[in-house]
Amino acid sequence: MTKRLILLGGAAGAGKSTTARALARELDAGWLQLDTIWVALQGLFAPGSPEYQLLRVDERVKDSDDPVEQLVEHHVRTSRLVCQVLPRTLEFELQSHETLIADGSWLLPDFAAGLALSDAAVSFVVLHEPDIEQVRAAMDSRKSTKMVAPWHRRGAEVSWRYGNWLASEARRYGVPVVAAQPRSSLLQRVRSILSASGGVPV
Repeated sequence: MTKRLILLGGAAGAGKSTTARALARELDAGWLQLDTIWVALQGLFAPGSPEYQLLRVDERVKDSDDPVEQLVEHHVRTSRLVCQVLPRTLEFELQSHETLIADGSWLLPDFAAGLALSDAAVSFVVLHEPDIEQVRAAMDSRKSTKMVAPWHRRGAEVSWRYGNWLASEARRYGVPVVAAQPRSSLLQRVRSILSASGGVPV
């Protein structure tokens, strides 16, 4: 029987993990947050190496004076590095699951659109939050402190611009883009797209 891999992409604050968790529960599927791959890769390279510096996206947003445009480009380069190890990782996870849901901002449309795995049907959806205030609110809710530092706002702008870029790239590659709002119907709308996009019985 062909296995199912469902990929949910999008920038921070778009509702990926909440949707992936709910979808995995409904389908009795495995769930993989790709941030775990990003964190694991950081431990693979020596501190100070080019690869390590590339992977420290959060530190660069916090500590550098780079323009937002450069930070978005940095995020894209980091995502390309993470995508290099994903095929083997996803195939390994599918050995334990008939259906696997994976979510992360590291999923690039050109990578996912071209992903072919043995004995697995792949579906990819990008969640998009076009309202920067909604992105800010989502990211503010994750802060460990109630104080809003300047880098928090800059981080939200980076995520917002990266999310817009992902949505644009997704459309260019024919990948479905689902609006993050209203959140109350997001899961239902993602399920409808998956059901209609190639025989994924959700």
